[in-house]
Amino acid sequence: MDLFRKQSREEALRSKIRQGFEDSVMDVIREGAADSPMGGLIVKTAIANFYQRMKSSELKDICLKTGVNFQDILDEEYQNALRKYLEE
Repeated sequence: MDLFRKQSREEALRSKIRQGFEDSVMDVIREGAADSPMGGLIVKTAIANFYQRMKSSELKDICLKTGVNFQDILDEEYQNALRKYLEE
């Protein structure tokens, strides 16, 4: 991997969305809610809340203008977050 290669718009967006899902889950973990009997549900709710916030964000319109398929990237990263945090 070329460390000096500039990220494409799609890669940069994907990275930011992935980090957002991770931050949402880490907030729940730091609060200790993930260790409760309802931990899985709380983690899933955190992931879903971030997904909904992103879905209604202005980024969608910006991506349409630049040709980046925001919805596909968001959906893929949503599924990745569910697998990573709920199926391990």
